[in-house]
Amino acid sequence: MGDIKFRGAISDFHVVKAKIEKANYDPLIIRYNHDDKYGDGNNFEICCLEATALAWQAEIDNAAAAAEAAAAAEAEAAAAVRLDCLSCREDSFSFRVCACV
Repeated sequence: MGDIKFRGAISDFHVVKAKIEKANYDPLIIRYNHDDKYGDGNNFEICCLEATALAWQAEIDNAAAAAEAAAAAEAEAAAAVRLDCLSCREDSFSFRVCACV
């Protein structure tokens, strides 16, 4: 509401002022929309319903969990390569080239 009060009709949020005023929770959530589908430069989405806010939070939580799982899998794979390399170095008769070399 601060942007609407300060900038008035030129505020990007002026068109949704009524929805913002009727929002059933506080604080409102605004997120950046990376997909500027219409090419108009309006790359923000505002959430005015609590149910939508909960859905957005679930998306964020799921993305964070997936990123954490991917990082753990990557770390586990890197550790396996390191162990493999250590075993190759210990075996003086092995001519196998490790993945990290």
